[in-house]
Amino acid sequence: MLSVVANFRAPEVERLARAPDPRASRSTFFCRRRRQRRPPILMARFGPQARQRQRRPAKERSAMRWQPRDSELLRAVWQCRALDLPLFAWAFPPQPDPQQRTDPQTPGQWLNRRLRLLYDYGYLDRRRVDYGGRLVYLLTRAGAEKLTAELTAAGEDVPDNLLDTKQLDTRNARMLPGQLDHHLGIARVRLALESACRDQAIDVAVFRREGEGYTRTKRGGKRDRLKAEWTAGDSKRFVIPDAFVIVADRRTNATKPKRSAYFVEVDRSTMPMQRMADKFERYHQLYNARMHVEHFKVPSFRVLTVCRSPERAANLHALVRGEFAPPGGRIIKAPVPEKFRPFLYFTDESTFTDHPANVFARVWWCAKDQDSNARAAILADPFKLAA
Repeated sequence: MLSVVANFRAPEVERLARAPDPRASRSTFFCRRRRQRRPPILMARFGPQARQRQRRPAKERSAMRWQPRDSELLRAVWQCRALDLPLFAWAFPPQPDPQQRTDPQTPGQWLNRRLRLLYDYGYLDRRRVDYGGRLVYLLTRAGAEKLTAELTAAGEDVPDNLLDTKQLDTRNARMLPGQLDHHLGIARVRLALESACRDQAIDVAVFRREGEGYTRTKRGGKRDRLKAEWTAGDSKRFVIPDAFVIVADRRTNATKPKRSAYFVEVDRSTMPMQRMADKFERYHQLYNARMHVEHFKVPSFRVLTVCRSPERAANLHALVRGEFAPPGGRIIKAPVPEKFRPFLYFTDESTFTDHPANVFARVWWCAKDQDSNARAAILADPFKLAA
């Protein structure tokens, strides 16, 4: 009799085992085989990080009066795509105004307070690259609309890419930590250049990052404005730099500054060496095809590769010289000829993290230099290295 009952109940027990556990929270799901709860892949949506990203309710928010510098904060986030607190401190150094002056004992207090208000009122979103790491701020659709209204009221021109922000919140939610870290790397280079030019006869005349603007194609699609395409034989080639920069140096001639063009590549040590070799080869082909003159309107250029670590920069320096071999492998053939090596420069971001002005000092490896200890500068009259 017991066996009959057991056989009768077996299908029902099997059906219940396959069904999700109603007691399981949204942050878990039921595993059929082992019959246990496992954390899902996207824990950040429902776990502790989601609670840290929750905005304060309307009753708990502090009163906010819009200030002109709030528009500057939103504009900085839009131009750089993503910013954390140290980068905000580069973009907005302490002011002589006592109402906006940073307290020496608690640096960044004013920035923290304003960023928290802008986040609570929905103008900014914030994420983290690593669990427990620094907060990274992104512009929301509400923030873009507010910035557009403020620029229009002030009589300033509104960029075209600021008007197309319908999917901005969706793009922020789908941004992966690696993409967020890459945006921070580009912003770090941009703000280092702008900080180094502050109080100097040097200007960053142009800085365009990847994804900052698009043009419509004949088929109705869109193409990044930095994308340069050309035909090499029977195949089509293209280059999309992480950023395109033009620096105007007025120290020697104020009326006719010397303009230098750079392509910036921010390497996060995630791309294999063979793909990096292909990237440098494409820059050489771009130079031979004269696409820098046709597409970017510059007579010459240099490629600045900013790496995460000195070891990665040294490996890329050896790669373009044909001296790098992966562990247990053969030496990779040099992707560019010797005459193109003076166009390639490498450094790691730790050289200018503490002192942004070092970006114009002798902290770069040039591919033409065989000595690994030799350092070069990207300006004719380099800055003094700050330790």
